[in-house]
Amino acid sequence: ELGGNRRKGEEDGMTKLCLALNVASEATALEWLDRVGTKVDCYKLQMDLFGRGGPEVVRRFVDAGVGVFLA
Repeated sequence: ELGGNRRKGEEDGMTKLCLALNVASEATALEWLDRVGTKVDCYKLQMDLFGRGGPEVVRRFVDAGVGVFLA
């Protein structure tokens, strides 16, 4: 299973998985979050998405238990 549910375990020295979401639509980004969830450690969100959805879209990812960075 892709990534398992790695965020629940302790640090095990494994490389973290980060999914780059190069989408400008908040709805599309949240669909990906629903599909993938915590099977990755973090998501890269575009600044355009942040500009459209504001801090609330980032908060949805963080509340789901994943890390986020904007680029």
